[in-house]
Amino acid sequence: MQVQPAGAIVPAYEEFWGIHEGTLDWALWASTTISGELRFGSIIAHTAARIPPLQFNIFMESVGYDLTNKWYGKKGYDVYDVTGFPGTPEVFMHSTKPLRTPDDYKGMNVRISGDAAEAFMRLGASTVFMPAGEIYEATMRGVIDAFEMSSPSINLEFAYHEVAKYIYLSPVRAPTEHIPLGVKRSKWETLPDDLKLIVRELGRSEGLRYHTTLVLREKEAIQAFKDYGNIVEPLPKEIEDAFKKEFDKWMDEIAADYPEFKEFLDAERAWAVMWYELYGLPDWAVPPDEWRS
Repeated sequence: MQVQPAGAIVPAYEEFWGIHEGTLDWALWASTTISGELRFGSIIAHTAARIPPLQFNIFMESVGYDLTNKWYGKKGYDVYDVTGFPGTPEVFMHSTKPLRTPDDYKGMNVRISGDAAEAFMRLGASTVFMPAGEIYEATMRGVIDAFEMSSPSINLEFAYHEVAKYIYLSPVRAPTEHIPLGVKRSKWETLPDDLKLIVRELGRSEGLRYHTTLVLREKEAIQAFKDYGNIVEPLPKEIEDAFKKEFDKWMDEIAADYPEFKEFLDAERAWAVMWYELYGLPDWAVPPDEWRS
């Protein structure tokens, strides 16, 4: 299997469509890119039930891929998710200003992507989206006051710590970005079972190996931020709780309009409740009472 970088065969972020149309036989791709056609794409990338990365990986292997593949078929897409890998949590926010309470967001200009933007707007922020490569200059020039982008190690590579003094950590906004390994379904179904097994099991093992590599890189990145002079702090619980409240309400509103989103959201929340009752979850991920009832 020959591996090509993003953009080498089809434009970056169009891998799903490249598989469906036959330009690609397989790819790792970002699920957010299908949110316009299959609304649940956004909550595969940023888990709406706030499930930690490895627990969410088990959810996808046990429940999630059955749902994605079911909806691909219903919508007529020639795509099949074989497996995937869990990314590490993103930085909650880089900011040029200290953040202590939800009121601090009022009047701020914040770069946000995905469904979380609505929650921040409800907290009083003005939100804007821009590509990762434009964030540094926009912050330096004062166009934006704060931003989210990716995990600590990725953000270190972009040198965002040079333009935003404050770094707030919490997995609550983006606990993981689960990256599917998708294949062209019509070709996949022609493979013998032994080759299917090899692809699936190697994909699973490589995903977990890469996750381990990322975890070690994140630790080093956080230390690099501190060494540079950034103020690196846990996100204040008052902000964390306010974000969860607004985000969950927004999820319910989307679910009322999109049946595929509702089915996936309900499954995620049920999984979070199951895991919490069996093993517990960190405070930021504890399911609210209404989910448990």
